[in-house]
Amino acid sequence: MLWILIESKYYKELLDEGLSEEYVHYIHSILKTAAQTAIDWKYLKNNFMNNVKAPKRIKKKVETWSIDECNLFLNRMREQKDHIFLMYCLAIYTGMRRGEILGLRWKDIDFERSRIYVEHSLYYISGEGLVLHQPKTTSGKRNISITDEVIEELKSYRVKKRNNY
Repeated sequence: MLWILIESKYYKELLDEGLSEEYVHYIHSILKTAAQTAIDWKYLKNNFMNNVKAPKRIKKKVETWSIDECNLFLNRMREQKDHIFLMYCLAIYTGMRRGEILGLRWKDIDFERSRIYVEHSLYYISGEGLVLHQPKTTSGKRNISITDEVIEELKSYRVKKRNNY
């Protein structure tokens, strides 16, 4: 009755240790695959993992900021270094991910059409450092419309950058 122990104790211990539900589900799939491989290689007769239920995923309520909260935050960030403010501005106004923002190049921004072309993301790869890659999926490549306000922030930053502040 190994499966009872896995289901009732092991997964609970992993969650109690602070592992995410996603990671425990990943462990569950590895164990299930390993047991199936053991059957294929004639080490086991039955896949006991078929009886093990992965822990239920609890949907967490996602809280978002109001427009006023976003504006308050951006006003506070304006007091920081320009590039930090600009990163948060892009994240809030476009929904771009951190790696996408860090991977932006000036040629990815079309000031005339008010668009950002997401063509690359900056990733950290162990042993290699920071690497500029194309998005992992085709849906990762996309065009994002940007407001006049964002255009002005980008232009202002570009001028400051050219003049080295």
